[in-house]
Amino acid sequence: MLKYNGPVQFPKDELAHKNIVEWWYVNGFLNGKKGERFSFMNCLFKVDNKRSKVPLLSRLPVKTVYFFHSIISNLDTGEKETFVAPYCIVSRDSFTKDLLYINFLTETKPILLGGYVNCLLEEYEIFKYKLKTESLDLNLFYNKPPMLEGGKGYLKMYNKSTYYYSLTDLSVQGILNFKHKSYQVVGKAWMDHQWADTTYSKDRWNWFSIQLNNGLDLMCFEYIEDGKSVYHTTFIYPDGLQKHTDKIEIISEKRKWKSHRSGNLYHLDWKIIIPDEDIELSVKAVLTDQEVGFNAINYWEGATKIEGKIGKEMVSGNGFMELVGEYSPWGSLAFIKNTAWEVFGKKI
Repeated sequence: MLKYNGPVQFPKDELAHKNIVEWWYVNGFLNGKKGERFSFMNCLFKVDNKRSKVPLLSRLPVKTVYFFHSIISNLDTGEKETFVAPYCIVSRDSFTKDLLYINFLTETKPILLGGYVNCLLEEYEIFKYKLKTESLDLNLFYNKPPMLEGGKGYLKMYNKSTYYYSLTDLSVQGILNFKHKSYQVVGKAWMDHQWADTTYSKDRWNWFSIQLNNGLDLMCFEYIEDGKSVYHTTFIYPDGLQKHTDKIEIISEKRKWKSHRSGNLYHLDWKIIIPDEDIELSVKAVLTDQEVGFNAINYWEGATKIEGKIGKEMVSGNGFMELVGEYSPWGSLAFIKNTAWEVFGKKI
């Protein structure tokens, strides 16, 4: 279990930590000049290779492994580009500055064919970021202070614990390259940073980021370990006031989608109820096929549409949903065969 060493501190805790697993995650919604609507998710993972027990990666003769996942979707046409880099090369000067700076290479083709892309996540002023990948060149500007999950940025979940904070309201502008076209875009993003001394290879979770039209932002999840569920939500108001509670209901509804790649079945619609705040929200996936495959681990990651009420006030908004731990009925070799293009970095 990760020891509690006091609340998250900025900017030093934006940098890397000496823990088993850590990730820097960004999701968002982008609008083009002609009304095009896109969603995106990028995540850079850092793992202690000998302790993380990530399938296949643990065989590599290195102490620290980085890998990168991305999914970009056109919310009107349903087209998507999924990119999984199973191994990233991080520059020597990454994490050497006072503010967050990660410079890393991802492969766009199998290693033997070459074809690397230089990616960047850089904090050039406090809570102002540059995000550059093969598909994105974005500037992100904060509108609210960081949200510290659990009140101090530290959560306990049965036998596990994690440090966790979010920047829930980031204005975005920049360039999107999608399906061989370039778009000037503006929009809104959400950034998570999390680190822990644990492995998640056998656990499950249903996670939601929610941005409402009244300015309230919420993070909530159901975390499932050994068949037992832990629930939590932290939320932040427009004025920066933050609250958190474990008294939350996350209920799956009828609509489902079965992946033709992994054979997994994902719930696409959910109801979220927070009784103490009189909040009731309906969460519906915008698209169906939003699965990301990585080795024998696969998950659903995509945009959601939110409707509901807070007391007597009707609210709506956008969000992202992550469903992890629906294990494939196939073995590892069969799974890799069916997801080979994703595993080796080709967009689909």
